[in-house]
Amino acid sequence: MRVVKIICLVFLIVIAMRVNVYAMDMTMRIEGIRNDKGTIRLSVCTENEFLTPTCKIEKAMTSHMGVVIFHVDLPSGTAYSILAHHDENDDKMIDMDWLGIPEEGLGFSRKDSSLLERPKFIDTSFVPEKKNKEITVHLFYYD
Repeated sequence: MRVVKIICLVFLIVIAMRVNVYAMDMTMRIEGIRNDKGTIRLSVCTENEFLTPTCKIEKAMTSHMGVVIFHVDLPSGTAYSILAHHDENDDKMIDMDWLGIPEEGLGFSRKDSSLLERPKFIDTSFVPEKKNKEITVHLFYYD
């Protein structure tokens, strides 16, 4: 009898943990795309992945002037940051000039894209919530 109670308790704890962390369908709206060339690349990163090539969630879509919309399932309870990049020449890299200024469109979640300094995770991060299922990223072109 005691073993059955312990098994039931463990089962209920596992179910409770699963209820608190579930995937949310997030809409990620990338605005300000200046032309139809190339690909819009999206990286959704945790703090440890931020500004590294190790983001586990990456998506790509053919560029369309104006707006492109991605749908991504994200577990709730974790903070993420979005980096959107207009890869106009489809080389899968953010092209920079000799000063290190991006030559292609670039944008982050929750941050003005006209960046003059390297963004911080805390300034660009968000936690998926039921009430706010859409994130807008505006691309900025430095040329």
